[in-house]
Amino acid sequence: MIFTLAFSLIFLVIGWATYAGLKGVPWFLPVKLFIFFNGVMGLGILFALDFNDPADIAHGAIVLVSALVYGLSSIYFSSRFSLSRNWHRFFSEVDIGQRKGDFYLSIALYAISGVAVCLYFYLVGYNVILTSLTSSLSASDVKDLRLASYAGDDYYAPGYFNQFKNILFPIAFLALSFNLKKRIKSRKIFVPVVIVLMAPVILGLMGTGQRAFLVGFVIVSMVFLAIASSRRFVIKRAALVAIALVFVFLFSISSYLLGRSEDFSIGSSLEALAVRLFSDNQISALVGFRYIYEQAVQFGGEWLTDILGILPGEYKGSDLANRVHALLYGSDRGTSPVSLWGSVYYNWGWFGIFLFPPVLSFAYCIISKRFLKRTNHTSLEIAGYAFLFYILGAWIASGPMQLVNNGLVACVLLIFGLRFQRGWRGRGFVERN
Repeated sequence: MIFTLAFSLIFLVIGWATYAGLKGVPWFLPVKLFIFFNGVMGLGILFALDFNDPADIAHGAIVLVSALVYGLSSIYFSSRFSLSRNWHRFFSEVDIGQRKGDFYLSIALYAISGVAVCLYFYLVGYNVILTSLTSSLSASDVKDLRLASYAGDDYYAPGYFNQFKNILFPIAFLALSFNLKKRIKSRKIFVPVVIVLMAPVILGLMGTGQRAFLVGFVIVSMVFLAIASSRRFVIKRAALVAIALVFVFLFSISSYLLGRSEDFSIGSSLEALAVRLFSDNQISALVGFRYIYEQAVQFGGEWLTDILGILPGEYKGSDLANRVHALLYGSDRGTSPVSLWGSVYYNWGWFGIFLFPPVLSFAYCIISKRFLKRTNHTSLEIAGYAFLFYILGAWIASGPMQLVNNGLVACVLLIFGLRFQRGWRGRGFVERN
């Protein structure tokens, strides 16, 4: 217990010092958002360590060293790229412009994504949440349906459909809602319209029984509102309360229907949320690191195998998460990933633990600076950046392919596609608000 408290206290001090060192940098930029997610992951791991196990001691040291190196690097690079100063300039000059065609582009993206989502669930044959609502299923039945929807015997390219379901559909919804807010002056009309548009997005996100995407959508919505709420960049209290209530309600429903909570109540839902945030990923990371600690350093081989898995053909990608799942639950039908830093250690050893955090913070600061450099983004661009920031900031498990699976490529292609369209059509097509 003494070692647990000591390691946790050191970790908290590092996190606090890093956050203080990034004063003036907005919370939603990936360089700062990562501190929160890495903090939740790291604390959960540290509290679960067995300090009689050499693998756990090494794991605890890696958690502390990676946090320290990332913190120092982030403070240096954020100062080097003047993120705080660029933010204040962005804050005073930003104008969320609306193209004449932005509204119609949002509608088109929403419609195309909606069709793709419907097609996917048609191919699978069911939506886990809707099936749970309309049928009397046991927790075991729901689990089988959940696994079969994205890891069943019949392959329907879930990774590709997920780019529409988890990324492009929510992006289109956020941008479309923003555009409608400027066209529908009556709140009595606007709110029901937004609810109707949001319903299929939520059903899509929850349809495979994976609650992480629902959590991500809520955080992305907060980032989007923080940027798009005129120049105050403060989420209105009413909007924040509404988001929190809707999230708790939806998370409660999904946890109960998926058998993750014993009853449909606030207490059980909060308990399920706490387990999801502070236990599930951390236990997976802990068991996974004990497994890889006995293995030889891969020198990037496992990352390469995972990346090749996106190519058609015989490549299936890395099965490390399946092996860890088998250690935890006795079956490889499912995934339990190692942590980001566990993956770095497995692929590059201690050399990677010291080198990768500076590379990561450098990349995050570059991306942040490029975003703040331009002050005339459209609503679709803002929604795309909101998802991009979340994907990068929430990278706490597995290797680089985790970013791809979570929608990194879709976000980047959308942002650059919108920029190309803007350059092709000319700046004269932007309407000031």
